[in-house]
Amino acid sequence: MIYVVPTIDVEAIRSLNVLGDFSKLILGEIDNNRYGIEKIISTIKKFNGTGTFFIDYAESGHGLNKLRYITKIVEENKCEVGLHIHPQFIADISRYLLNEYSYDEQKEIFRKCINNYLECSELKNLKTFRAGGYGADDNTMSVLRENNILCDSSYFRNHKWCKISPKPLNIISKSDEIVHFPITVFNNLRHYKIFGINIFKRKFLKKTDIDSLEIQEIDQIIDFYEKKGEGIINLFMHSYSLISWSPDYSEYKINMKNIQKLEYFLKRATEKEFQIVSISRAIDIWNNGKQDSEFLPEISTFRSIFKSIIIFCEVWRRKKIRNKIHYK
Repeated sequence: MIYVVPTIDVEAIRSLNVLGDFSKLILGEIDNNRYGIEKIISTIKKFNGTGTFFIDYAESGHGLNKLRYITKIVEENKCEVGLHIHPQFIADISRYLLNEYSYDEQKEIFRKCINNYLECSELKNLKTFRAGGYGADDNTMSVLRENNILCDSSYFRNHKWCKISPKPLNIISKSDEIVHFPITVFNNLRHYKIFGINIFKRKFLKKTDIDSLEIQEIDQIIDFYEKKGEGIINLFMHSYSLISWSPDYSEYKINMKNIQKLEYFLKRATEKEFQIVSISRAIDIWNNGKQDSEFLPEISTFRSIFKSIIIFCEVWRRKKIRNKIHYK
């Protein structure tokens, strides 16, 4: 059996040291409708699925009432609440990653965030964790054990901020009591074309993230797993994945492209009889089955070099504006 596991980082962060608009980046409020976590949940439920929502309980600056409200939304819709931590918002604003903190400092950060979770949750059944920016290390795993949170989904192979000791790629694994549910990655072999002629190609590691996936990649990923016959796909999102905004955050709009990609991914998955489940459900199934060997899919895609130049210039333009606003 193949399992698609939607994992959603629920956060409202405008920059590495500034909280953003809760109503926009988490609830996705646009024109009296919501395209944040509720839209993501309703889309998943449309395909008879569930998922895991990693709520950043370090963002207490929004107020516990707001964190309590979104926790209730997730729990009442039979989805799983996981713990997410961007430590700068509850500890040192100049240190953005958990691995920049000592073991004792991490213990204190977790204590505060877990207390916030307990203040917000009716179920009080915390099983899963993901570090902000994937910035966990082996000290983080020790702190998780001490708090009886025995599943981590922070491991992202080769990511510069992830300092967890190497783990198997693209499969669930277990070490020192912690079950590791990694970010799903694949090699993207991208061919660049001019007027239909291949000019050059390059290969890079990419995650299964709704924000960056293209339709041709979705098709090949689904086909790869169908042929393989078993496995898990960690389908990564943020609470704000279905909206977009101007570089200065003054205007927000619906991201129809991402809405269509999410629906397309889940539709194709259910057509192939993949199950859409939470992390805890996937682990329960894994505990009763055999262990797989790690693997790395290779997906070939084609892109016009002109389109790539346009995308690069737009990303550069937005980054320049953001830097001017936030880092004067």
